[in-house]
Amino acid sequence: MRATAPPTTPSLRVPRPRRLVPVAAGLLLALLAMTAPAAAQQTSIDFDGGTDFSRYKTYGWGRNTSSGNPVADAHIVEWIEAQLAAAGWTKVEADKADIVIAEHATVKNDVNVDTFYTGWGAGWGWTGFGPGAGASTTISQHLRSGTLVVDMFDAATKKLIWRGTAEGALSTKSEENYPKVQKIITRLFKKFPPAPTPPGTPTTKPAPPADKP
Repeated sequence: MRATAPPTTPSLRVPRPRRLVPVAAGLLLALLAMTAPAAAQQTSIDFDGGTDFSRYKTYGWGRNTSSGNPVADAHIVEWIEAQLAAAGWTKVEADKADIVIAEHATVKNDVNVDTFYTGWGAGWGWTGFGPGAGASTTISQHLRSGTLVVDMFDAATKKLIWRGTAEGALSTKSEENYPKVQKIITRLFKKFPPAPTPPGTPTTKPAPPADKP
């Protein structure tokens, strides 16, 4: 008598999850995009609560950190300038400005924000937030690849008074994703300029949500 083969159970082939590979140092960012899940796309603003932002009327650009793509860099600058124009600020030469701005597009993991200002010379930094805060080059902050940082310095005191940070904003994707990065920048500046706060009040907070279409 011929033996019968045992019944077979259909197997379900589950595709392997994609492995997220950090952008290596020196790898050019071809284009910008928001590719991380919504929970990973973290935006925050931090500012000197004792600063009266209403007294600033002009701004100029300091030294930016390139993403490796001149077209992408130009878009970032354009979108930031649009937000500042909406706030009533006028662009002038940096040596004649009330505020000096620098934007940094990180292209590798574990970057310390202080490294952006190497070579700027002595005196650039801030006194910190709240009573008893000491002076430093900048507020030390480690960033992961794909983070956009926008810093504003008081040109007279050379102290950092405002910082906007957007993690997971930059990536190597198609040009169709540009509007998403623009939306992140709009979110950072939604409540700009910030109102003064009482001494000792925490000023680090998530950026406000973007307007719904």
